[in-house]
Amino acid sequence: MATLDGDLVRHALETARLHGFASVRLEVGDHKFVAECGPMPHADDQAPAVLAESEGDVVLDTVIEAPCVGYFRPASPPLSVGDKVSTGDPLGSVIALGLATDVPSPVDGVIASVNVEPDQPVEFGQNLMTVTRA
Repeated sequence: MATLDGDLVRHALETARLHGFASVRLEVGDHKFVAECGPMPHADDQAPAVLAESEGDVVLDTVIEAPCVGYFRPASPPLSVGDKVSTGDPLGSVIALGLATDVPSPVDGVIASVNVEPDQPVEFGQNLMTVTRA
């Protein structure tokens, strides 16, 4: 008989993320697991961007949002304002139900702001960091 264990939950969440599902529901016997992650971005979507004025010039900033509800854990070593990042570099992760969802940098640039503290609870879509594109 199948059991509702961490491996099954992890596999279901990874499969949901891969296929763009917004929620996961598992039932095994009397045990139930439900996760609502909100709309998932597709690979061809671009990172959200905000235009900011800087001495008359337009600078394109990328807002890094929390991919799900959980607790923010910064990358090791933690990033701070002024640090350079490349596309795909780990900025941190959001921990939910003991599972880590990585938060990679979607662009090359420089950290313009860090808006959360280590182990701070975060909501889906919350602004974690802002990266100014290089």
